[in-house]
Amino acid sequence: MQFPYTVFSLAKGDERFRLAATSIDEGTEATKPYGILSACFSVELSIPGIQAQFSADVTLNSLFSFYRQLARCYDALAGEALLESYTASTGTMMEVCFDASNGHVEIEGLFGIRGTKSKVGFGWTLDQTHIKPQLSVLKHFFDELAAIQGFYDFPY
Repeated sequence: MQFPYTVFSLAKGDERFRLAATSIDEGTEATKPYGILSACFSVELSIPGIQAQFSADVTLNSLFSFYRQLARCYDALAGEALLESYTASTGTMMEVCFDASNGHVEIEGLFGIRGTKSKVGFGWTLDQTHIKPQLSVLKHFFDELAAIQGFYDFPY
């Protein structure tokens, strides 16, 4: 696995969002005995007037939960998938809402920049077909991690 490893990436016109794993390690002192991996993530965001790159307070567990929610919503063409941060202080989140009536997804993101009170947000409406490639990338990412870790669960 080469880093940075893009795990979720969307674009609409001149606007772009990218969430990438920047490193994988053997976990914390509490998780190492169980062979549980941990990861560091970064965000790149380009919207009119803003070009930003910063660390994201996201865990493998929160990303895995988001992936499972996103897959269920895509299959049902309805529902919400939520990616949340592990710290309340940054308020990082991304929500993907599916609307079966029109075939669109509403995507809203708000990412806090660690060590500051600053937040960068974006919102788009896209066709649901943009989500299937993202699911494939996320599945591949978690398949590779499961092969390294030895099991398909990401509790931290």
